[in-house]
Amino acid sequence: IEPNPHQPRKLAERPFDPEHNPEDAQLGQSVREHGVMQPIGVIALPPDGDLRPDGHYQLVFGERRWRASLAAGRETIPALIMNTSGEINAEQQAVMALIENLQRADLTPDEICDGVERLHQVTGYGWERIAQMLGKSERTPRRYRRLSALPPDIRAVAIEARLSAAQIDALASVSADKQAELLRQIVE
Repeated sequence: IEPNPHQPRKLAERPFDPEHNPEDAQLGQSVREHGVMQPIGVIALPPDGDLRPDGHYQLVFGERRWRASLAAGRETIPALIMNTSGEINAEQQAVMALIENLQRADLTPDEICDGVERLHQVTGYGWERIAQMLGKSERTPRRYRRLSALPPDIRAVAIEARLSAAQIDALASVSADKQAELLRQIVE
């Protein structure tokens, strides 16, 4: 199994680390004792001579479960093979991974912003369609889009301060030179 290059979770910033992350340690312990309860999703990769013989897969979703399984020394993991009835192209794979991961509660606002934006770029869908795909109100992807459009320093403080949708809208509606002052007023 190969990792998913379209993984919305920022693994470079939050790698699977059971030694330093209690949630990862709990997942690893659970997998060690009980196995993986929810299958991961993979696509079968086409054979590529000696580089990739038949039987190789690429992860679509379930990366933490897969990494916990590896850390637990498991040789097998339950998996749904997503392309048994035909090929899945890179766009379809990215959409599946993004939708599955955007449904998770443990993504950071930054990861959600990036995931929603990537879903928009990959599909070209409007915000209403993206909201339907995610089972959210139409305002949700628009709010993340506005948050992602803020300058990085303003965005970081807005995320840390857990601003409401209305506060993010207010920030996004003023010029960049006035955002820092408005943010200071909101946070105070």
